[in-house]
Amino acid sequence: MGEAVGELRRHALDRIRANDMHWGEGLLGAMDEIYYAMVSFDYPTAISGGLKRTADVTRSLIERTRGDLTNAIRQQHLEAALAEFEADLGKRGG
Repeated sequence: MGEAVGELRRHALDRIRANDMHWGEGLLGAMDEIYYAMVSFDYPTAISGGLKRTADVTRSLIERTRGDLTNAIRQQHLEAALAEFEADLGKRGG
């Protein structure tokens, strides 16, 4: 399950590059669900095979993806605001 989060991150970054933020948000939700399923197992490391470490890495990937998605969304909003400002400037002849 932990490796699936890495693959979902890869897909989320592909969606961000394609300017499809909504799909990226859906992938982030799936990543969160996987993480919560992983941390719900409460077994010693000897039994779980290092699940805690994998969960920690998974959490890190999710947070990095969340940050990347947030930055991309904010950049998209900024670009839209700049385009609107440029259009207003053009209408005013300035």
